[in-house]
Amino acid sequence: MIIVKLQGGLGNQMFQYAAAKGQSKSDEPIYFDHSFLEENCLNGEHFTARSYELNIFKNINVRTAKKWQREIFRSHKFLYRASRRFLSDRMQYVFQQNNEMVSFGGQQQFRILYLDGYFQSQSYFENSQQAVFQDFRFPELDAHNEALKKRIFETKNSISLHIRRGDYEKSTVIAGIHGVLTLEYYQNALEIMCDRHRSPELFVFSDDTEWARSNLETAKIKACYIEHNNGENSWKDLALMTCCNHHIIANSSFSWWGAWLNPNPEKIIIAPKKWYNDPLYNSRAQTMLPDTWITL
Repeated sequence: MIIVKLQGGLGNQMFQYAAAKGQSKSDEPIYFDHSFLEENCLNGEHFTARSYELNIFKNINVRTAKKWQREIFRSHKFLYRASRRFLSDRMQYVFQQNNEMVSFGGQQQFRILYLDGYFQSQSYFENSQQAVFQDFRFPELDAHNEALKKRIFETKNSISLHIRRGDYEKSTVIAGIHGVLTLEYYQNALEIMCDRHRSPELFVFSDDTEWARSNLETAKIKACYIEHNNGENSWKDLALMTCCNHHIIANSSFSWWGAWLNPNPEKIIIAPKKWYNDPLYNSRAQTMLPDTWITL
């Protein structure tokens, strides 16, 4: 049995599920622990509340962890402490604190595994990539987005470009950890794409479209700004990203998945080398970028 603590937005929850999938045997159930999302449901000065978002993926077969399944790992009550001692050789609490790579125990005949972290690396599901790809199949889109999807497929050199600013600029604490990518990063990435492809067309996804429109030098590049998928419909941006031929991504797990889920074997993906502003986090973030991706 594998229990995974859900935290963060859609992209992060996808990494957490993928890590659990990578550690599970074919018949091993995966349980979601929603308690963090439920207990932290209000926005704060340095925190953005999130809700459960993986319900859009109908191929995911998971269960909700019961209270005893969560508390057996963390409660100080006598019964749970006694249970931990009795099952010590069959239980493993995997805690990832600062984005460091962590290891899992061996595949035992019977075990209880609890995953607490973000697990932002393909390494955690290296041997289950096809299963993860199949599980993250998007549902049918509405008419407006379906028309955009058709347009993307009909564009020979479509490039998704993701700009994330909003919550990264929310406070000095959040900005100190994540940081906002510079205009120079996007300009350099566009130069590389234009050198490799004739007449590319940009599909721009952003939580700050006004900034994107005013700052991107797209006079020579046809651009479509997608700004109608907000709130609970944000996943539709991710679905559209996967349809593009190539990608310029932000330091965001959201656009990471938009690029990774693109099945095009010829895709070019440009990602920021400086994924985090915080040097400690950034030194450990390089494992999340596949070797085939270009980093700037």
